[in-house]
Amino acid sequence: MAMNVSPRLASAGAFITQRGGQDAEPTPRTPGRAKSVREAGVAELEALVSGITQTSQATLLLKKKKEMREVVDSLAFMKDEYNARMDACHERQVEFERRQDEMKEQVLRFEKFIQENDAKWRRAEFKAKTERKALENKQGELEELQEELRRAERERRQVTAQLTGLTRFKDYLDHTVDSSDHEYAEILDLLNRYRTLEDANSDLMMQVQQGDSNMDDMRTDLQNMRSETQNSILVMNSEINQYQKRLDVKRRSNKQMLEHKEREEESVNDINRDTWQVIMAIRNLYIRCGATMRTRIPPIHWDQFISSDDRPIEHAELGQTLDSCLRVVRERIRDLISIVEDGDARRPEDDMGLDASYSTSQLNGEGGRPDSRGDAATKGGMSGSASRRGI
Repeated sequence: MAMNVSPRLASAGAFITQRGGQDAEPTPRTPGRAKSVREAGVAELEALVSGITQTSQATLLLKKKKEMREVVDSLAFMKDEYNARMDACHERQVEFERRQDEMKEQVLRFEKFIQENDAKWRRAEFKAKTERKALENKQGELEELQEELRRAERERRQVTAQLTGLTRFKDYLDHTVDSSDHEYAEILDLLNRYRTLEDANSDLMMQVQQGDSNMDDMRTDLQNMRSETQNSILVMNSEINQYQKRLDVKRRSNKQMLEHKEREEESVNDINRDTWQVIMAIRNLYIRCGATMRTRIPPIHWDQFISSDDRPIEHAELGQTLDSCLRVVRERIRDLISIVEDGDARRPEDDMGLDASYSTSQLNGEGGRPDSRGDAATKGGMSGSASRRGI
């Protein structure tokens, strides 16, 4: 079946299912027209999706053509309305520009007149300000003069009232001069006499007041001196008590220091005594060893270590000397021990006890004489054995 297509639809190149006017310029739509077009499109899509064809292709084409004409008519109407509005705006803009040009011409024509009026207004405003300021100054001066006039009037009234009040005193002075038996020639002489007496009275009163003030000052100074003296006495007594307490503390401290010093001296004496005894013991042992040994040992000058009163002297080599003496004594004791052991191995056991007691008695007898040297090497051996056993 042949389909008649509208020339406008064909020229637009629209498909049968395509909404007309897509390639054309989009134009605004009225709400009712857009709603109807949208509802028609939805109905058409539902018919296509469901696959149920209610009308023929020709009917659909006619419906689409009708819708296309309605859209085109609406678009033409809106274009005409838009063109009418744009023409009205253009006319109003032209009218506005014309009026603006006329206003500019009027401003240029009346600019000089406006400037002259502005200058005159400024001069008149400045003159008015100046005159107002001058008026305010004059009003201030007028108020000051009026206040001064009122003050002068008050002073005049006061002076008049004072003069009226002093008239009776003048009458009294005239009567006094007349009754003075020519002692005062005029009122001025009487006034001078009054001033002189008044000055003398003032001087006397001032002297009395000054004397009273001096007396009060002297009493105050005396009271202050008494208070200061009492305070100084109290302070001095307090200082004396403090010094007394310090003296007692110093005395007790001095006593304690003396006692401590005595104890230290006693301790030092004990240490020196013990040291002296040790040194003398080592000296006696060394001398006995040297006397009983067959080999010669170097002599030691004990004078540099022991003073004249048999007290030890601090010396740098004292420790080394005592150490060497003790080594010699140790070696000698070892020799004597070995000799005794050899002798004990050769004798019977009974003789060993007798020899031991004899050696002990010999050792005790020789210990009472620390400076003796002995006679023979045998006695030295026996004393060494006894010394070992006593240790």
